[in-house]
Amino acid sequence: MVPGRMFSQPTTAPWEVIGNQSGYAKVQFARILNHPDFKRPYQRMITEALESVLSMERNASPSIKQLGFTLDDITQIQGGFDLFWPDGPCASIGFGVANIEITAANPVDWPKVIRAFDLEKSRRLFFGEDPEFPLSNLEKSRDHWLDSATKSRSNLFATDSLWTQLYNVIWKTPSETKREVWETVSGGAVTIVYDIPPAELPEDFQETDAIEQANIQMTIATEIAAWGVDLSHDYETCQLRFVAVPREGVSTDDLLKKFETLKNACAQSDVDDALSMHFLEQLKKAKTTIVESKRRNGEITEAYLLVEGECSADLSGWVEQ
Repeated sequence: MVPGRMFSQPTTAPWEVIGNQSGYAKVQFARILNHPDFKRPYQRMITEALESVLSMERNASPSIKQLGFTLDDITQIQGGFDLFWPDGPCASIGFGVANIEITAANPVDWPKVIRAFDLEKSRRLFFGEDPEFPLSNLEKSRDHWLDSATKSRSNLFATDSLWTQLYNVIWKTPSETKREVWETVSGGAVTIVYDIPPAELPEDFQETDAIEQANIQMTIATEIAAWGVDLSHDYETCQLRFVAVPREGVSTDDLLKKFETLKNACAQSDVDDALSMHFLEQLKKAKTTIVESKRRNGEITEAYLLVEGECSADLSGWVEQ
């Protein structure tokens, strides 16, 4: 049941299930998908995307329902991921997905679901034609998943061993700071925390757009970022929590100034659509707090910037675009 007060659900610890990762995400899938502005278009789109990578004997494509569940049955998805700069800090940040756990309302025959995946379609969907990721890697993963899969509510799809083999990625145990900011933004429908890889900009670097310039300046000054979103019971509004932990050599006051610069750039943006204007008005009202350092488990955590505010809007306009 959706709680009446937002951000009131128990705090979780995804690293205990997903293992050591650079980033963690937990999404209460059913609550998000049942939002009136998302249910009709996105449930169909997600269903079609999922079913496109499934196959069964005689090349007959099964429906998700034939495999023993529907999207409405999926209550939660949580997983790990890693951020990176694909073409240097002047480009958008890319990400790679590692371990994922899917939880359903009722027991699912996970071995049957795993055997139904068309591995070649899955490889092309997630990795394109990357020669460094041959089909044999997914075949090994499938065998590994089948070794531990049972008929149950939850199943962990682990791929971190592939990242270690292909890219020599070994993630460290989440720090006390990362665990604390997870707790700060958790308790809602969506919780995300992640490391931002270090990067330096050329001294003369200048984005053509003021918002992009302010955003990149704040991004490279942040070591850990975290987001929390929760929905009201009636889906009339939602609340946002954002945390930014400053990188070494950057104070929380410096980070606050960079956020204010970003907020001012957004406020001065020449927008003419109602949704953007509504968002900017709410951004102006966002509450910012510098959270002081405190001791946890004998270690001193870093101070961080906390931003809280409302992010309600009628999403139906852009959802249908």
